[in-house]
Amino acid sequence: MAGTSAKGRPKQLRRSTRSTSNNTNTSQPSVSTPQRGRKRACQNYPPQETMDRPAQPKRKKKKETPSYLCRSDNEIASDPNRHTFLGRLPPEILMEVANVSPITTAVCLTLTCKLALATLGTQWWTRYLSLVKEGQRDQTIYANHVLFLKLLCQDVKPSDFEFCLRCTALHAPLKPPAEHVKTKLTQSCQGHYIDYLPRGPNGGYNLLLAHIATAFVRKTFDVKYSLEHLAGTHHMSNANLRYTMTTTADWVKDNLILRHEYIFTGAPGSSLDPGDILNLPLRLCPHQSTSRQPPPRSRYLNDKRLNAPLLTRSILSTFWEGLYKEKEFRAPTQLEETQLSTVNQDGFLFACSKCPTKWGVAHSHLDHENKKGKQPQQITLTAFHCFGKSFIKANKYFPSFVRRAGSTLGAGKRNDEWWSEGRTFPYFDVE
Repeated sequence: MAGTSAKGRPKQLRRSTRSTSNNTNTSQPSVSTPQRGRKRACQNYPPQETMDRPAQPKRKKKKETPSYLCRSDNEIASDPNRHTFLGRLPPEILMEVANVSPITTAVCLTLTCKLALATLGTQWWTRYLSLVKEGQRDQTIYANHVLFLKLLCQDVKPSDFEFCLRCTALHAPLKPPAEHVKTKLTQSCQGHYIDYLPRGPNGGYNLLLAHIATAFVRKTFDVKYSLEHLAGTHHMSNANLRYTMTTTADWVKDNLILRHEYIFTGAPGSSLDPGDILNLPLRLCPHQSTSRQPPPRSRYLNDKRLNAPLLTRSILSTFWEGLYKEKEFRAPTQLEETQLSTVNQDGFLFACSKCPTKWGVAHSHLDHENKKGKQPQQITLTAFHCFGKSFIKANKYFPSFVRRAGSTLGAGKRNDEWWSEGRTFPYFDVE
């Protein structure tokens, strides 16, 4: 018998859960939606307010005409180029002359004559840039491009722009570290710079390898040359703290020594609070900082050690005891423990084991009558950075002074207070 098993029992047929058009009510139309995709359909369903309203296309904002293409009627009427031979030519003939001339000639014409720019337009600039981009390996095109940029330098002020052969572009000339500002044009030619030093409202101290190279080059021509281009002073202050950094440089036993002097002073009429100093983004080098934050997550490094306590302990040695918390820093190494044992000696210089940096801490105007004990009104922290006796050594030492941090950097490229490679640097005198 069909539909029965061997034992005589009928088979159980599974009931279909698929919705059909016969089961739907024609008076109330509905859309059947699977249970799994019902929530997504509700999210994508348009609101009732916009169903009856057609979607309006977004209007693109009209680009503003550049200032060099905007000319008033008075400027056009008073343009002396209208009375020249080229200015009296019809626009069609002038366009034909530009077509048969080299592109550099047409570009120079549009850059030196506003009347020609209004007639020919800026299409020649785009064609010239595409030609240079396509022929980067062509020595003839590259030589013409360099010659063209050098000709443009004759029409600008030397203090505003200069021709850089390394990046083949016109950008601002190299300024001293106290005035240097990083721009998009200087990223490819000037390289990394030391930017972790304190920054005030008027800028900061940005040291480039080119500044160090200038010092060694001028030393070969003049032994008594002063290092004034490496000097600078920056002032920062808030309600509770006045903060000054003064930078000088000198030759000590043929070594180029850069000196940063940090002076911390309390507000007038109040004592100096150590928390105001430690909460600053104070960093002497990529490896010595007062940061108490845990190390950021990294893709390649799983080391979760905290920051070293050497810089923080050296600053707190001038204050009363009991402010240092060991849980916020990692355990000191044997070399750091040796330096911490002599922390209270006057004139002692601490040394960083990852770069040629030394520093010392001095205090003044002690207030012995304070209830909390010894408390200075001013702290002077002096850091010394050595760049060696030649530019070859400076080029080797400079990467250790550049801070590099990021989740995608491995142990060989990272350089900060949490991860850095162990290196050996020679001993140097600071005075």
